[in-house]
Formats: sequence, structure tokens, C-alpha cells
Amino acid sequence: MKRKISAVILSVLLLTLAAGCGTNKGTPLSAFDSKHKNKSEQSFTAAENSEWSLQWDKEHYRILLKSKADGTTWSTLPEELLTPAFDEDGYEVNNNPQLENPLTVQYINPENMQPEVLYGYTGSLKKGAYGLEKISGGIKITYYFDNKQISVPVEYKLLENGINVSVDPTEITEGDNKVYSIALSPFFCSVSNGSSDGYLFVPSGSGALIKPHEWEADVGYTCSYPVYGEDGQLKNTNNSGITNSQPVRLPVYGAADGNRGVLAIIEKGAESASINCNVGNRKFGFSACYAGFEIRGVASDGSYSENAQVSAISVSFLPLTGEKASYSGMAEAYRNYLIKEYGI
Repeated sequence: MKRKISAVILSVLLLTLAAGCGTNKGTPLSAFDSKHKNKSEQSFTAAENSEWSLQWDKEHYRILLKSKADGTTWSTLPEELLTPAFDEDGYEVNNNPQLENPLTVQYINPENMQPEVLYGYTGSLKKGAYGLEKISGGIKITYYFDNKQISVPVEYKLLENGINVSVDPTEITEGDNKVYSIALSPFFCSVSNGSSDGYLFVPSGSGALIKPHEWEADVGYTCSYPVYGEDGQLKNTNNSGITNSQPVRLPVYGAADGNRGVLAIIEKGAESASINCNVGNRKFGFSACYAGFEIRGVASDGSYSENAQVSAISVSFLPLTGEKASYSGMAEAYRNYLIKEYGI
């Protein structure tokens, strides 16, 4: 049975890879348009089903996935930070801005040909430079980075058992600064550095569990695993904190802490994706794993392709609770996904 399941999963991987290896050589992205669309001045529920509701929190600029069964909430920042904290004078304490960040955009600065980073929270949402519209099944937010002449539209759609986050690269706009990679919801899969029960799951080799509380160095570490590997080797990685550095063979990752966890499945664009980890960072207080997607090729000297890959990219986040909030629960959730999507 295990051999049969492995064969089926291999077939799924080959189909996915084939889908990303067509004849499309990319296309130029559209020119930047600074005309922001309307945005809601109120919080609202965008979609709901019998178990979940998908909401927009205008006060904090957050997408919220709420369980109707027990009221628990998942979002693009760590769960512990969803409840406001107040200082001794009664003022709400602001979270580290990067923990609030729903989107990271890397681009090439044409003046020095070096990569630079934009954050959706500080560079767009907090400045009011975003467009928000209700779409079928969810919300579409366009993040505008006006001073860099870049905009990225992201769709958040409610699923039967979670939320899907996606980008259509053909809708990205840019000026002289060229987008080369995008990371979706960097802290959706995260755990507290100090939690003795918390861990991150990355399918490196037969599967790696990263326990941030065991990381005793003064500084954190980052690592990046290309999905399906790259010529059998990892690229652009710093895996000093992980002994298992085999290539990633499955487009999944996750996090669990106590009776709460989440499995992330890269549904589209896995062939251009890497699974990244940020572990033990004391400034954040949290560790996370997330998916980054290459939008256009960039050489070590900063030179880049004028054309961008235009295949859709998306990640589905499936919340897990109770006994399901575990490594085995993640495996079961992924198995159920394969059964539903591919008929295994």
C-alpha cells in the first residue's frame, strides 16, 4: 500500500512539474498604475460556510479566518498577537511590523542592480495605499508600493476547510524596479520561539521538524529549499541550523503548537517556489516557514530577464486543531487533499 501511495504521489508531482514546463517563455508585466481602487472603511465578512467565516479587519488591516465552532481565529500573523496588548497607560502595544506582514516583494533596484525588499504592511497597508474589493468567495487586496512603482494583487478565498491565497502574475504592475520574487503570508505558519511544544514542518528528505526552542545561538538562522530541488542541489541557502538538507520533494509545509496547527499546500506555482524558514529570531520572538515564488530569473550579478513567468501562484492554508494539530495530522490532511483533488 505504501508503495502504491508513493507511486501515485510521484505521478502527481510529475504532472505538476510538467504543467510548469510548457512553452511559455514569459511576458513583460504591465506598467505601474497608481490609480488605487476603492477600499472599505469598515470591517466586514467577505465569505462564510457552515464552519468558517472570512473577514476583513479594517482597524488592523488583517484578513481573518474564524471558526464558527469555537471562535478561534487564524490570520497572517501569529495567533498570540491577535489579541491586543496594552501598556500601563492603556495604549495598545504595536506588534513588530514584520509580524503583521501579509506579503513580501523582492525587486531589483536598477541603479545598483541589487535586490531590495518591500513589505505589504508597512509599505502599503499602513500608508493607506491599497485597493480592496469583495470577490466571489473572498477578498482581493491590491498592495500598492507607490514610491517604487509596483503593485501586487492578492486574492484571499474561503475554502471548505481553510483559506487559499493566490496571485495572478499577469496583474502585477511595475515601473523601472523589476519584481523578481513574492512571498505569501510569511507568518501564517509560525510558532513562538519559547514554546516547548512548537515546531515547524518542512518536507526536506523524509521530513524535517524544526523546534525553535532548541535553537540556543544568539542569532537566528534562515534557510531556503527549492521545491522539487534544483539539479539535486539546494540553491541560495544557509542551512547552518539544519542537519537534514535534502531537497524538498512535496509542495507542503506547516507548523504546530499544542492543540493548534496549520498545513500549507502550494497548489499552483510549486515549480517556481522555495520553502523558506526564519528560525530563532529574537527580534520577532517567533519562527516561521513560508513559500516564496520566483517571478523572473535573476543572475548573481543582478541582471534579470525582462519577461516574467505568468503562471498563477497559490497556497492553501488548512487549520488543524486538537489531535490533528500534529505531524501525523498534517500528513492526514495532505493525504485527504490528494484524495479529493487527484482521486487517490
